[in-house]
Amino acid sequence: MGYQELDNNFFYFDSESLEDINNSLFGYIITDKEHKNDIFNNEPFSEVHHGSYILIKKIKDKIHIKQDFFGSYGIYVFNKDNFWAFSNSFTLLTDNLYKRYNLTLNNDYARHFLLGEHTSLAYSETLINEINILPRNIEVIIDLNSFTYTTQEINYPEESIALESEEGIKIIDYWFTKWTHFIRDLELKKSQINVDLSGGFDSRITFLLLLKSGINLNNINIRSINDSIHTHREDFEIAKEISNYFGYNLNTKEFNFKSLNLDEKLRYSFYSRLFFLKQLVFPAFSYSDAVYHFGGEGGELLRDYWKRDPDDFIEGYLRKSKKLGLSIEYFHSMKNILSNGFNKIKNLTDDRLSICKYYYRETRCRYHFGRAFVLGNLTNRIRCSPLMDPLLQKLKIGCNSDILMAVIFDRYGPELLNFKFEGGRSIPDTVLTKAKEINKRYKTKSVNMEVKYYCHRNNPTSIIGENKINNCHNNPYNFIEDVFSTNIVKHSLCSAFSEEFYLNAIKYLNKKHEPYSEIAAGLAVFRGISITKDTISGIRQTDQTTLEYFKDIVSKKGRNRLFEYHKFIESFDLRNLFQLINQARMDIKNINKDIHNSDLSITSLYSSLEADVKSPSWYTDSAGIGYTVTTYNNHLKLRIIPKNNGILSLKFKTPDVSSSGKKIRFKIDYTKIYINNSLIIDKPITVTHDDIFKYSINVVKDDVLLLDIEWKISNYNIKDFLSLF
Repeated sequence: MGYQELDNNFFYFDSESLEDINNSLFGYIITDKEHKNDIFNNEPFSEVHHGSYILIKKIKDKIHIKQDFFGSYGIYVFNKDNFWAFSNSFTLLTDNLYKRYNLTLNNDYARHFLLGEHTSLAYSETLINEINILPRNIEVIIDLNSFTYTTQEINYPEESIALESEEGIKIIDYWFTKWTHFIRDLELKKSQINVDLSGGFDSRITFLLLLKSGINLNNINIRSINDSIHTHREDFEIAKEISNYFGYNLNTKEFNFKSLNLDEKLRYSFYSRLFFLKQLVFPAFSYSDAVYHFGGEGGELLRDYWKRDPDDFIEGYLRKSKKLGLSIEYFHSMKNILSNGFNKIKNLTDDRLSICKYYYRETRCRYHFGRAFVLGNLTNRIRCSPLMDPLLQKLKIGCNSDILMAVIFDRYGPELLNFKFEGGRSIPDTVLTKAKEINKRYKTKSVNMEVKYYCHRNNPTSIIGENKINNCHNNPYNFIEDVFSTNIVKHSLCSAFSEEFYLNAIKYLNKKHEPYSEIAAGLAVFRGISITKDTISGIRQTDQTTLEYFKDIVSKKGRNRLFEYHKFIESFDLRNLFQLINQARMDIKNINKDIHNSDLSITSLYSSLEADVKSPSWYTDSAGIGYTVTTYNNHLKLRIIPKNNGILSLKFKTPDVSSSGKKIRFKIDYTKIYINNSLIIDKPITVTHDDIFKYSINVVKDDVLLLDIEWKISNYNIKDFLSLF
């Protein structure tokens, strides 16, 4: 099979292809080595470095495979009959192995993944019995003379230094100085920088580093989401108050990007997330140049997160299995997976209540944050998460989980505590008093940085992309739903496991939060079934790679009746009737009668689910190519770039909606319409499909127009609402 690389970020090699291996960096590393080639020298690292990476180093007759502190990619290993293989992608490894070896399905893993939440909770097991993921503190050493490999455990000094000690405070001072210097160097190099700011503790701690670095905050993008999802509205108001105080603006920078095509979206997600996460995040675009993204990821690691009794933690899944109507086998599988993992990490702590906290770092954190970093690098986003720096993991926090946050705020940016936190949360006065005592005892000292830190990476492959995004043929969520709804997927999952899970997955489609999570888990398990031989017939379903197989069954199979029936039954309630009319539409055309097929480009500035952009033939004529934009989001931003001079025609209306053959003529109110921050309406405008608000503006080729709209459904009493249908 030989050595393989995919997207410059994933590798596969086996015991028969060692001659093809060279020094390689997959991902990115923040290190004290100034030049990338220096990280491949024969010297050991001076410390455990921050980043998301796999480093392959050839030293004499040995090959060393190192991974980052959290094991973001994962090192997957297969070993059978004197043949072994490694990859940093489970998908790539199985795609290479299943034709050559009889792989078998790990039923415990499959059931625990179907029952669980968000991520896998397996310490070393995977969906395939013959493949394991190595713990995050393992280095692989391959002997080129004997064609054998060994693993070496790295003893990370985690939670070994008391926060309230001189050495502990030195670590915090070094961490602060390291990151503020790194940020200043990024600005000097004119790097693109983005930082998240919400109303929470974690993003504010990270923002503190940029604030105190001395850079011009108006040269970077400080991002705060402003919508009605979760706590975002309150988060934004808090972030706005902070920005006004310090004299900078929010959401001011836009970075050039190229939209991804469907294959790229699916491939990036499948090779980094499938089989281990239920959130199959599909990136809509890749940045043209690297963006350094600073966020508050990892704050849970610095608190007593998941501090609970292991038996109680396991027992919670018994209640969940009953709630979902799943058989007791699902709970027993979860219990087996968790018990195996807990037993392997008991030597890390004498405190029984800390076992789950350690387990969080080994599993949930590794997958949830680590794979986000991997996916980010694929799309030219370097996730800089200072709270996940291995330096801070050395600190033993003690009994109060807010004390580290309090020490950092009081030591470097006490003024940031003058602003409220989301949800009425705060650091208790007793903890702040304790932090002040610690900081008074150990005065802030200037750290003489003898080394500088540099970010080295293996750039992802160039994307193919496409000019238009967000149309129905480019929606990966539609694609995975189409795969899941086929008869072969239903039959495989219901036969091997249970119809109850399949029906629960359909129910989840109507949830606002992560509606596709159970479908993602089901597709992962289905793929496992398809590459293992049937116990009765001895036949595999396919000889295709993961993505090829999913595309193939969608092209050949229609949706099964069970899926369609239950999706209809689950959707038929007032919430879904409301959803039918919770839509807005804009018709957009750049008109120039002197230019045949005058055109423009339209991009949603949020995720790929924010808008459905189409170019129907009926709306195109010699004066211009027309586009319709339909959205369920009550706050939408579009970037419009004319490809020639013309008159931009905008029509604000509702979509053409039908239910049971009946046209639904509903009303919505456009409450705000901005073009390049200029408000074009002074009061709400009520529209229907036929009663349209029209607006036009002269445009110049390649000018960027930012269309920012807010709208809501018009007020209806219940009688008038039901009469629509």
